Amino acid sequence: MSSECGIMSSERETVSSEPKSCQLLNLPSELLVKIIGNLHPDDIKAIGKACRLIHAITALKEVWLSATRRICSEHNIFEPSFELPAMNIRQLDRIASAPRRFRSLLAAGVPYRHLRPVTTRDTELLEPRGDPPVSPNDGFRTVCLVPGGRFVVAQSTEHLHIWDLGSWIHAAPKKIPSRRRQLYWARLTDLLGDLPQDMLRRTIWLNDCHPAEDPTSLIFTVRHQFYSDVEGEYERTLFVLRAKFTEAAGSGDDGASTWTVDVRVVSRLQIPPDRLKCPGPDDIVVRKVDDSIAVVAAKSEILIWKYNDASIAHLPSYTPGKQSGFARILAVYVTSDYVVCAHERVILTYRVPEFRPVDSAESWSQHVIAPCRVVQLDKGNAAWMSPRPWHLAQPKRVISRTLDHFSENEGIDRYHIVQNAVHSEPPEVRFVERGYVSAKLDFENDGMFKEVCSSLGEYNWVPRLDPVDGDGAVCTYRPYANVLVMIAYGGGRGVGSATYALRHSDLRAWSMCPASGRLCYSRSVDPYTLTCRDFLDRPGA
Repeated sequence: MSSECGIMSSERETVSSEPKSCQLLNLPSELLVKIIGNLHPDDIKAIGKACRLIHAITALKEVWLSATRRICSEHNIFEPSFELPAMNIRQLDRIASAPRRFRSLLAAGVPYRHLRPVTTRDTELLEPRGDPPVSPNDGFRTVCLVPGGRFVVAQSTEHLHIWDLGSWIHAAPKKIPSRRRQLYWARLTDLLGDLPQDMLRRTIWLNDCHPAEDPTSLIFTVRHQFYSDVEGEYERTLFVLRAKFTEAAGSGDDGASTWTVDVRVVSRLQIPPDRLKCPGPDDIVVRKVDDSIAVVAAKSEILIWKYNDASIAHLPSYTPGKQSGFARILAVYVTSDYVVCAHERVILTYRVPEFRPVDSAESWSQHVIAPCRVVQLDKGNAAWMSPRPWHLAQPKRVISRTLDHFSENEGIDRYHIVQNAVHSEPPEVRFVERGYVSAKLDFENDGMFKEVCSSLGEYNWVPRLDPVDGDGAVCTYRPYANVLVMIAYGGGRGVGSATYALRHSDLRAWSMCPASGRLCYSRSVDPYTLTCRDFLDRPGA
């Protein structure tokens, strides 16, 4: 028996001493392509050094197409922005790694250093052929850079513009001819229909722009406001517009694909004069949630509009223990089940009330609802709040590309809060898990940041918060009239920042696309020109 045990022990030692084969290599090549294509570009390049077989698979264009499409989906990139099938592996790598590279660019080096763009281009605001000249006062007032950085939607006082800034395949020219790149131009009064013609009392805002569920369409929310002398009230109308992009036959002068755009009004909502009252004409927030819901907030009222079936839900939101007249909604987000409102010192979560037909008088009466969750803030002036990026969650059902569905017993999983700088106090970015602060990202020990914030007033903090990679995000704000500061952070684990100064100019409108490292803006001194600055090398360069 002992000899047999000795033989068995010897055999086990022999087996254990043999090198173990990688079971991954035994899989079919087609399956390996799909597995590796789901990795991040940095991981694809890393495992390509493992062996010849894996290296050969990582050199396949199919792998990089899959990885790039996944990155674009995660960052809600507008599909027509990139001509992926026509790109080579190097170009696909540059596109897929752009979000992480831009975040690394901000986090590297000395904080608040001056960040120099790689390329700079100007697009002039010129009228199309055959149309009358643009009004002298018709400069840009709103600029929306569509996720992906190729297309830009701009609103002037009386017109809506959509431009193609150029294909990412080709190196950027120093100046793009405006007429060749202008995809759409229309007078807002013609586009929106029957509106009062008195320009002095009429104001139109382009509030929001997002990719639609249709991968080749954009959804806009537009607000029209007119002061009536007869009623002594503001008459407000909300519009939802859809821009459908269609690839045109042939190509442009540089060989890139060209697009035509058709913009139409999907729905409109007339708001009664005695509803959504606010101190001033600008104290109103309009946000598009998905392809069926838009949300409006004014002071302490919330209106959720299902524009596909003409129904609304109307409710107040105010700080507990205070009258609604002393509260002010600074940010609002809506899911299929909940409404999340940020006030100065508290975040309130409500269950969405019952929707009623728009033409019913009962629909416009406020239904007081107690919040189901209250999150107190340490400091005042919470300015911006963002639920976690939809691609980071593992929800049972995704209701839109920007918000997660969560059940009643879960509440809010996590979100970011960016607060205003109040006089000499620095702003604070907090990472919240299930209603509890799990990590704080502040700058109290940063003397330079204190110096920057010391001159800020209560409402000079103008943040833009966009997911970049994983738990990370880029927060862009303007501390001075001619300075932009971009902060990269990741769930309280790190922070980096860089400034970009605009000499002798005041920003009139601006938009940042962290997924491509591109900034577009117009200046008060030259409101007819849109300047585009790239902080990353273009794939075709």
